[in-house]
Amino acid sequence: MTSSDVLDTALALQLDRGSRLIAEGWTSCGGGAGAGGAVAALPMIGRTHGIHAEPITLGLVFAGWYAELGRAQRRFAAAWTR
Repeated sequence: MTSSDVLDTALALQLDRGSRLIAEGWTSCGGGAGAGGAVAALPMIGRTHGIHAEPITLGLVFAGWYAELGRAQRRFAAAWTR
């Protein structure tokens, strides 16, 4: 057994533990972005490349964030083999 064997095993265990924590955290993160009911119709200034654009609603922004979190969760699940 070499020191690399020990370090590789330790890294694999750390990655597995960290991945479990990330997987558990998806629920709370996605719930916050998807819970925009009270402010869903709140108008705000849209932005395009850092300048003002067409008005949008805060609910649309939250919906975009929620959709991105869902895509990231699926990518994470595909990359993390249990």
